[in-house]
Amino acid sequence: VPWRTTREWFVVADALAPRQGACDAVGDDECASTSTVSTALDVVNAWRARGRVPLAVDVTATLISTIRRDRAREAVDEATLRLTYAMTLIRLVNGATDTSQGRFAAPIATLAAKIGLPRELVDLRHDATHDALPTLRALRRGAMSALAWCRRAYWDAQRDAFEYASAY
Repeated sequence: VPWRTTREWFVVADALAPRQGACDAVGDDECASTSTVSTALDVVNAWRARGRVPLAVDVTATLISTIRRDRAREAVDEATLRLTYAMTLIRLVNGATDTSQGRFAAPIATLAAKIGLPRELVDLRHDATHDALPTLRALRRGAMSALAWCRRAYWDAQRDAFEYASAY
């Protein structure tokens, strides 16, 4: 794993993917400060340099970084934002469903349903890959849905596994 200790992992998790209902993980004052989120994003970049990070970690960091740039209205044009959101969502759907693919190709929507990936993300992936790039508004909604799924499917599950392992 790219993190040095489970404590390091928990610090990043608390900043980027706090427990459900705590905050939206994008730097709300009630949750992680903007500097804490920035530090966590820097740590994820270090993990990327050390080796392969789990898909949900990479997607979470990319989406939070993109959302922060979007909200700050940094010098990023709409086309670049749309492409960044779309490519990240495509990566999430493809990466999450590829592990479920068997010997024979199954529809992505079927595989996504088995792992609880929202249909909205599958549809956004389909549109971005095969049709016109979805609107920025639709991609923003998809990003929030993707963050919620990553929190449930990876961050909360991994947090529980670490806590269980440390208890025994």
